[in-house]
Amino acid sequence: MSTPVSPGAAAGTAELEQRIRALANEIVDPCSAATAFQVGLVDMGMLLGVELAPGVGEHGRDGGGVAVRLRLRTTGPGCLYVVYFERELRARIEALPEVATLELAWDDAFDWSPDDLAPHVQAELAERRRRLIATIPGSRRSA
Repeated sequence: MSTPVSPGAAAGTAELEQRIRALANEIVDPCSAATAFQVGLVDMGMLLGVELAPGVGEHGRDGGGVAVRLRLRTTGPGCLYVVYFERELRARIEALPEVATLELAWDDAFDWSPDDLAPHVQAELAERRRRLIATIPGSRRSA
């Protein structure tokens, strides 16, 4: 979905992509929530890409609006939340007036790792671990 766009339209699509990413990041990964540290899909590194193209209406004509394709992944092959993620993404993104269509494509490489977390999330988790270890009696850091 890489259709050339005019400079004015490019600015509009960049703004739309930012809004889509923000909406996706509102969706908290339930596994992170279970650890009392809520992390959105973008910060989890689960949104691999956002592709935008002119919307296609009936018979292949420009239908106005934008066709959105999200490339996503889960943190592992046993993830039970794909249906939840899809429902939440559709509810948020299809509500945008500019969006003509939404396609969700799930990657099957299952190559997510903690290194894919956003840097600020990695830093916060490292600080939480440091504080937790400091509370363990007998640890070198608990003094």
